[in-house]
Amino acid sequence: MEKLLEIKNMSVSFEKDKKTTKIVRNINLSVNRGEILAIVGESGSGKSVTVKSLMSLLPEYAHVEADGVYFDGRDIMEMSPADKRKIYGKDISMIFQDPMTALNPLKKIGSHLIEVIKRHQKISTREAKILAVKMLQEVGIAAPEERMKQYPHEFSGGMRQRVLIAMALCSHPKLLIADEPTTALDVTIQAQILKLLKTLHKKEDMDIILITHDLGVVASVADRIAVMYGGRIMEQGTKEEILYDPKHPYTKALLKAIPKSDTARGTKLEAIAGSIPSFADLGEGCPFADRCEHASVRCKNANIGRNIFSETHSSSCVLKEIEKIEQGA
Repeated sequence: MEKLLEIKNMSVSFEKDKKTTKIVRNINLSVNRGEILAIVGESGSGKSVTVKSLMSLLPEYAHVEADGVYFDGRDIMEMSPADKRKIYGKDISMIFQDPMTALNPLKKIGSHLIEVIKRHQKISTREAKILAVKMLQEVGIAAPEERMKQYPHEFSGGMRQRVLIAMALCSHPKLLIADEPTTALDVTIQAQILKLLKTLHKKEDMDIILITHDLGVVASVADRIAVMYGGRIMEQGTKEEILYDPKHPYTKALLKAIPKSDTARGTKLEAIAGSIPSFADLGEGCPFADRCEHASVRCKNANIGRNIFSETHSSSCVLKEIEKIEQGA
């Protein structure tokens, strides 16, 4: 399949107080044209750092290394700052986690949209206003002309998230990065936002990277899933491969922690023991080793291997035959 985005062996380090800490390690990831890729993992696994590095949104003390980060055939790593600015917000747009803090509380909704539109299109304020109203309508906001005159605090959380989606769509991007777009929203609104993203994906011919900590959230929208932990990709594959034939112990543990529709009332969920480690404490071994029931000394010290199960399905685990071990073979 043709790739819109391809990340080759990318690592991100934070250099602070003369100390270097590796946050993201050896990421190999791609987004095929016409698909939604979900990056899933617990908070602190490096998901947001990974996507923010694509947009040059990391702090000054961050250092990004890669064999190449190719977007639409061009290596972003080789681009000048001026060339990068031409694609950020235009060809690649991003929706941030908190819709309240992402919007200026002192500016009306219309001003937010008009500013974004005029930044990327050489049109008059009047034309930008007409387009802004159209974009609000596109994302399902009723009475958009009146809503243009209101402030962010007059919108519900779900409506603010729709405004951010409208802002991201103003430039008709080729790639939309949605960083935890359903955080702090109730279940009903979550479903509405995910349905909207899936609809816009097809209507706008736009590929999407969806960042989330919830595997259950992506089941209805993602085409492929990459599971992250401790700054590494633990496993990636199609939605069906990850949800119904997981290979990595971490992926399996995540799936066991999700409540099922047929789970009896009072049944205790299988939480993952322990907590996510500090990046400063991670070595070259598997970051999940301290929480994995199958881990050995080799897992903690050896370089992580890459096991390939199909053209689309792979995992990073020292234990190459994890299924046999689990079955007691």
